[in-house]
Amino acid sequence: MIRPNTFLIGVQKAGTSSLYNWISQHPDVCGPLSMKDIPFFIDDKMFVKGEEFLDRTYRHYYNNERLVLNGSAHSVFFPYAIKRIKEFDPKSKLILILRDPVERAISSYNFSVNRNFDEDDILTSIHKEDQRLNGDDLKMVMETTYINHGYYSKQIKNLFEIVKKEDVLILFYDDLKNNPEHLMSETYSFLGLDDTFKPDFKLLNKTGTIRFKMLNRIIFNNSKWKSFIMKYFLNHLMPYDFKYRFKLFLKKITNKESSTKTTNSTINVKNDAELKKHLFDFFVDEIIELEQLINKDLSSWKKHGNNKLLEKVK
Repeated sequence: MIRPNTFLIGVQKAGTSSLYNWISQHPDVCGPLSMKDIPFFIDDKMFVKGEEFLDRTYRHYYNNERLVLNGSAHSVFFPYAIKRIKEFDPKSKLILILRDPVERAISSYNFSVNRNFDEDDILTSIHKEDQRLNGDDLKMVMETTYINHGYYSKQIKNLFEIVKKEDVLILFYDDLKNNPEHLMSETYSFLGLDDTFKPDFKLLNKTGTIRFKMLNRIIFNNSKWKSFIMKYFLNHLMPYDFKYRFKLFLKKITNKESSTKTTNSTINVKNDAELKKHLFDFFVDEIIELEQLINKDLSSWKKHGNNKLLEKVK
C-alpha cells in the first residue's frame, strides 16, 4: 500500500501549487499532480473511501521514492483534518506556507469569483462569513471565508496542540517569490533530502481572469444537474487522477493570465488601497499575535494600515 508521509497543509492562495510542484520534482519524492490539492482528510465523503483510494493514484507514479507527498491547501483550517493526518501517519512531516492575510483574502476572493463560488462583492461576502462558516456547504466554507482563513495564529495554535513543532515547517509566500532557491533548500533540508537539488522554479496556479465566461460557468458552476452527472456517472467511470487532470485542462482553456485591468468576470480589487486598509483592520491584532507565536517579524504585512494603526503594530 502506497501511503503519503509528507503533507502540504496550507494556506490557500499562498503559492501551494508552486511549492508542491517544486518539492515533487526532487528525485526522492513521489508527488502526483492530482494529489496536490485533494481534500481527502477534510471531506468526510472522500475520507470514508479509505487509504485504498489514495493508493490507486500513487501506485501509478511511485518508484521507490522515500517521501510520498500529499497536499490540501485548506487542511490547516480544519483541526479535525490535522488529527486525521497524524492518526494516518504519526511520523509525518507537515509544511505550511503563509501569505500577507490582506493579499491572500483578495486573491482568494478573485479566485472564487472566477470559479463561480461567489457572486457577491467582497464586502458583502465578508459580512456573510459567519453564516457560511455555520452552514453545511463544505465548498463554501473552504472557498468563501476570506477573513477567517487569514487568522493564522488560531490555526497554528490548534496545529501545535496536535503536532510537535519540530514536525512542522512554516514558510512564507514572500520568500517563495523573492528567494525561491533558499526556500527550497530549507524545505529539502527539513525533509531530510539533498538540499542542493535545484527544481524548475516555475510559478503555478496564478489567479487569472476568465477568457470564456459562459464556458467557465458551465464547467465550474455547482448546479444540480452537474452534481447528478458527477455522482452517478463520472465518479464511477473516471479515476480521480484522470478527472483532476481533465479539470486542469478545462481551466487552462477558460483562464488567461492576470491583468491589472478590471474585467466583468472578476471584481478586481488588487489596487484598491482603501479596501486593503479595511481588510487590514480585521488582521491587526492577528498579525501581532502571530509574530509572538512564531517569533517572526511580519512588518511587511503592516503596510496596508493607516498611520495610527501602524503605530499600534510597530
